[in-house]
Amino acid sequence: MDYINRLDNYDGIKLANIAKEPQHALYEEALVIFKKFNEPVEAIRVLLYNLDNIKSAVEFADKTNKPEVFSELGKAQLDQQALIPCIEAFIKANDPSMFERVIFLSQTQNEFGELVNYLLMARKSIKDQKIDSELIYAYAKNGERHLPDLEAFVSDPNQADVQKCGDRCFDDKMFLAAEILYKRVSNNQKLAQTYVKLKKYQAAFDAAKKADVPKVWKAVCFACVRAKEFRMASLCGQHVIVQPDHLEDVLAFYEKFGYVDELISLLEQGMSLERTHNGIYTDLGILYAKYTPKRLMDHIRTYNGKLMIPKLIRACEQYQMWPEAVHLHASYEQQDQAIVTMMEHSPSAWRHDIFS
Repeated sequence: MDYINRLDNYDGIKLANIAKEPQHALYEEALVIFKKFNEPVEAIRVLLYNLDNIKSAVEFADKTNKPEVFSELGKAQLDQQALIPCIEAFIKANDPSMFERVIFLSQTQNEFGELVNYLLMARKSIKDQKIDSELIYAYAKNGERHLPDLEAFVSDPNQADVQKCGDRCFDDKMFLAAEILYKRVSNNQKLAQTYVKLKKYQAAFDAAKKADVPKVWKAVCFACVRAKEFRMASLCGQHVIVQPDHLEDVLAFYEKFGYVDELISLLEQGMSLERTHNGIYTDLGILYAKYTPKRLMDHIRTYNGKLMIPKLIRACEQYQMWPEAVHLHASYEQQDQAIVTMMEHSPSAWRHDIFS
């Protein structure tokens, strides 16, 4: 060590490399030589990988204040999974080269605070979709206070897949962030579902109206039913029950929660819609048979020509509504069946004039 400090006329790099070989293990000497010959990167490598002295390496990097030194420090800290220190080092080095590993480690440790600063640095020199997409996700993970930054970011030109970011936030229950992202790409279907999660039912209705897709109307309707927002549920439900393929789902959902009066009211409103169909009149009749039998006969007489009579007959037989069953058989030109029903279920089903 004395010669190393006193003498200058020797091949420092060659000698330092010999000194740090495992069979010699003269690491302190190698460190001094690298410092003396102004090789800070090699010097910090000795500190990191030979002497395993991370504290001295950090002090050395701060003292030399060179980007390449901070970069080497950051890589070593990344290998040790020291996320925040490695990010700080990479930012000082202005080195985005390890962005994929930094992102992965951040997700593994669920730590996104410093990741924002790192990705902002990285995107200045690298145009990559993953960087911008992960920056959006990091903003979202950092909570509501970062949402204005998120909104400002997506409003400016960027490389991110905003739709996928929105889906990712939605799946992770970060609905406020998802709202911003779905608004940006005008995805009204997902926006309506997001508003439902946020319990913004009027906004959900408005978004569903723009999307105008039965699946979305149904999702918003069912969410409103769960929340007992029956007026809004009815407004959405009217767009669902006019679709014969989806009517059964609405009936089952309302009945599952026992909201029979609200369901009957919805179908009664449905009879006045422009796109009404026979299923609405028929299923309303079945609901009358199950829950308010006194209203069934008037319904049959009023809307006889709009009913699916065989289906309603089966319901009448199931709930023992024999006079109504007789009336339906007679109007359906099933005189024999009407007679048999009157005979088998007399006196409740007997009507002499109809029998004659």
